[in-house]
Amino acid sequence: HLAVNGETVGEVADAFNRYNQTRVAITSDAINRQKLVGYFRIDDPRAFADAVATSFGGSVENTSEGLTIVPRSK
Repeated sequence: HLAVNGETVGEVADAFNRYNQTRVAITSDAINRQKLVGYFRIDDPRAFADAVATSFGGSVENTSEGLTIVPRSK
């Protein structure tokens, strides 16, 4: 498990990428800089990506490299 207390989305995504073959990428600097508090299973990058997307107005796209969090278009 990964306990998060004030780290940015980008920092936590980097941690997930160190431990998983499924890569997590964020295309929005605004989402990337958001601070997180939570508890995540380090072996479940999809749950992390879904939580970030839901919390910060994004969506998750499956790509050949893994999961990409993108901002929702308005």
